[in-house]
Amino acid sequence: IVSNKTNTLILNQFFKHLFLKKKYLQSLKKQSILIKVLKNTNYKLIDHSLTKEKYKALVNDNIIMYIINIIFSRSNTFLTITNSIGQLKFYASAGHLNFKGKSKKSRSNVLKSIYQLLSTKLNFLKGKPIALHLKNVGFKRFSIIQKLKTKFFIKSIKIFNVFPFNGCRKKKVKRKKI
Repeated sequence: IVSNKTNTLILNQFFKHLFLKKKYLQSLKKQSILIKVLKNTNYKLIDHSLTKEKYKALVNDNIIMYIINIIFSRSNTFLTITNSIGQLKFYASAGHLNFKGKSKKSRSNVLKSIYQLLSTKLNFLKGKPIALHLKNVGFKRFSIIQKLKTKFFIKSIKIFNVFPFNGCRKKKVKRKKI
């Protein structure tokens, strides 16, 4: 009777251990699928679902470490550099680069100074895989990409155009009272 009970206890422990291993393997599978999906889709959303351990594993796999955002608005130009988690590492605008008034709108001059800033002050970007996100960039996007590719290891490029093609509906014209 005693040996029968010990056998059942040992079997129960074995099955419990086996069940826990199965659960662990299933969670690992889910995590690997999640990482593959994140790797293939959107690097900006990485921070919402990764823990520190997963982040270190992703960095070791040599995926995107920094994201360079170049944003053109109608009256200003912004440069932000974040790591893949989304923490801001560097920020500059045309105003920070000593452009005032109408000179902020001249994109070519602002781009030259941004490129000089990237190549001189931001040496931590060299040799690291980078994602380049361009917002509202027109025909200059090809020259921007070519210039940045000479200095940095750009792994992915995303272009967002937010300006409307047709614009908003015009306000109704009021009739004149006579």
